[in-house]
Amino acid sequence: MRFRGVGAGGRSGAGLARLPDVQAGELLEQISRGEPVKAAEIAGLVRDWDSGAASEAQMGAWCMAAHIGGLDRAAIRGVVRGLVAAGDRLELSRVGPSAVAHSLGAVGDPSALIAAPIAASLGVRVPYLCARGVENVGGDGDRLHAIPGYRTTCTTAQFVRALRDAGVAAAAEVDRLAPARGRLAVLRESVGLAASVPIAIATTMAAAIASGARGLVMVLPVGPGGLASRADVGDAAPMAGAIADEWERELRIFSLPVEAPLGRVVGNGLEIVEAGRVLGGELESPLARLAITLAGAMAELAEVADPGEGEEAAEEALSEGHALAAAERWIEAHGGNAGVWSEPGLIPEAPILEEVVAPADGTLTSIDPALIGAAARWLGAGRMHPSQAIDISVGVELLADAGDEVRGGEVVAHVHGRDPDLTERAALMTEQAITVDDAPIATASRA
Repeated sequence: MRFRGVGAGGRSGAGLARLPDVQAGELLEQISRGEPVKAAEIAGLVRDWDSGAASEAQMGAWCMAAHIGGLDRAAIRGVVRGLVAAGDRLELSRVGPSAVAHSLGAVGDPSALIAAPIAASLGVRVPYLCARGVENVGGDGDRLHAIPGYRTTCTTAQFVRALRDAGVAAAAEVDRLAPARGRLAVLRESVGLAASVPIAIATTMAAAIASGARGLVMVLPVGPGGLASRADVGDAAPMAGAIADEWERELRIFSLPVEAPLGRVVGNGLEIVEAGRVLGGELESPLARLAITLAGAMAELAEVADPGEGEEAAEEALSEGHALAAAERWIEAHGGNAGVWSEPGLIPEAPILEEVVAPADGTLTSIDPALIGAAARWLGAGRMHPSQAIDISVGVELLADAGDEVRGGEVVAHVHGRDPDLTERAALMTEQAITVDDAPIATASRA
């Protein structure tokens, strides 16, 4: 394995070794005059911001101006170049075939964390630089905090060692791998651009490139439970594809409609427990099916499974326990308690449990994922401001699915909270998120 400076050789170093000396103030003046800006100049801005030569205000101003004016492919390429240039880039060819799955963010979606050990059990090396949650959607960087003892920050050497020994390395921050990526996520959230899909694509691509993954599976969650809209998907695929081509990566993109929370729970610790059930062999949920799809795609991109056979191999790895064993090795490599997947009691429980009941007899027709995500955020599973600490124990647990018949007064959700007032507020939001058609429920006639 080698650590490589981003300007070293090949097409992937193009435009990085000789960045133009344009000051941040000059660049912003060019943008304000409506003048075109080159990708290399944007890469230089990101580099200067990371080094301190450009201020947080200047970088925030560029983010807002770019969002309002529209981010073209050149601009996104520039952001990726700058983020990767701020640190080291791993070369994993000696370690083995590599691939990773990233989601741009959905309510109740730890699928990438489940897919990682499945793929590792098939022989894929999975270098995963996780993102934190934004707005009402969760992030795997926060979910990992719920695992007792798990090191979510590490050195590059520790990251590489975990990847070599366990097949999976997953961390929110690695000292020299795209170190500005996390700062940009915080900055864009603080200026109201948390849901900026182009910037999210740039940070995701930079994470995959810096970590050395040769294959990337990207999930674009669309709808009320995700960051992306249908219009975003049309722009995102060619944008991400152009970056993948420039850096000689294999890319596969999935568009995922999110009309309800993907899993039965929303909240960091609760989602780790649910992920453990999937790794333990519960394979029929939408969450399990998505994780199997992602792991299969990773296996195919890494060429450890033939085209069209990845999902079958992934499902077999789950059903035979190989994925669970890989997940335990991964957690141990990061200093965590590997029993977390099979012992739910290792995850701290919130002190308050509030019941949400169906308002009437009828059919549960819909569950608004945005409202459920907002309820979890108010509880402390997400952040109301960028520096807020995450509470790993709180969240919302759904006990019924859309399409289920329910009775008035039947418990359809649990709200796990710590603060009484916030728990009450989240319970009200959860109640509002659940729609029940109060048409009479048909009953079987008696002979």
